[in-house]
Amino acid sequence: MKDYIDQSLLEKYHHLMMNEQWIACEKQLPKVTEFTISNWLDRLIIERLESKMVMVDSWAKVTSYEWQKVQLIALARAFGMKVNNEAFEKLMTQMNINLFYKYADDPLKLEALLFGCAGFLTGKNYQEDYFTELKEEYEYLNHLHGFRGLSSIEWKFLRMRPYNFPTFRLAQFSGLLHKRVQWFEFLQVESLEVLKEDLNGIQTSSYWKNHFHFHKLSKDHNTTLTRDFIDHIILNAFVPVLFSYGRYVGNQGLHQKALDWLQVLPVEKNTIVKSYQTQGICAKTAGESQALIHLYKQYCTTKRCLDCAIGYALLSR
Repeated sequence: MKDYIDQSLLEKYHHLMMNEQWIACEKQLPKVTEFTISNWLDRLIIERLESKMVMVDSWAKVTSYEWQKVQLIALARAFGMKVNNEAFEKLMTQMNINLFYKYADDPLKLEALLFGCAGFLTGKNYQEDYFTELKEEYEYLNHLHGFRGLSSIEWKFLRMRPYNFPTFRLAQFSGLLHKRVQWFEFLQVESLEVLKEDLNGIQTSSYWKNHFHFHKLSKDHNTTLTRDFIDHIILNAFVPVLFSYGRYVGNQGLHQKALDWLQVLPVEKNTIVKSYQTQGICAKTAGESQALIHLYKQYCTTKRCLDCAIGYALLSR
C-alpha cells in the first residue's frame, strides 16, 4: 500500500498520530485558513445537534411521543448539570406528568412529590416545620398514587458549588413546574427573549432563601435562575428538543429556529472552549462553542484526523 501513497503524506499523518500535545494539530492550527475552520464548525454544529437528537428520540419513544414530558425530561437533565444529570433524568422519566398538572397550583405538593420521589424525605426526621410538612404531604400522596422513587445515595454533593446541590436545583425545578408544566409550548415563540423572561421569573419557597440542603442553614442568597443558568437551560434543554421535534414532524422552520437560537445564545464558558481560544480558534456564539466541544470529544481525543476538515487541510498541504 505504501507504494501507492505519497511518502510525505504518510510522514505527516504519522507525525499527527504520534503527537502527545493537547490535540494532535495544536502547533499547526495557524496554518489552517479561517474559511476552512468556519465551514467545519458549521458542519459540527449540525453533528452536535444530531448526537443530542439520539437521546431526545429515546425519551420520545419511552414516553410514547408525549412531547410535553420529553421537554420536562430535557429540562430536568439540564437542571442536574454534569454531575447529577442522570439522576434528574431518571427521576423525571419515572414520574407521572399528570400529577404535575393536578398539583401545579400547590407548591408544597409539588415539592413533596419531587423531594419524596428523589429519596430525600426517606429515613430522615429533621426537626423543621418545612421538612415535616413535606414528609407528611409526600406520605399522603404516596398512599394515593404509589410512587417508585430513587434512593438519596443516587445524588452527588461532593466538590460542587452549593448552588448546584441537587436539593437546591430540585427546589428551583419545582418552582419551574409551579409556574407552568407545559414548557414545550415555548418552542413556538418567535423571540428567545420571551422564553428568557419567563424563566427569569421562577421562584422557590422561602425556605430555600437560606438553605441549600435540608437542616443546613446558610446565609441569605438569591433563589432565582441566574442569566448563565437560563442560557444553559435553553442550550441543553430547549434547543435539542426543538431540533428533534422539527425533524420528527418534518418542520424545517423549527429545525432552523434551533440553529438560529444557537447563534443568539452566548459562548459557553468551559475549559475546552478556552483551550481552543488559546490556539486561535475563538467561538463567537453558543453554536460555535458546541461545535468545538463536539470537535474535541468526537475527533481530537480519538485522533480522527482523516475525518476532520482541519486534519485533512493540514495533510493536504
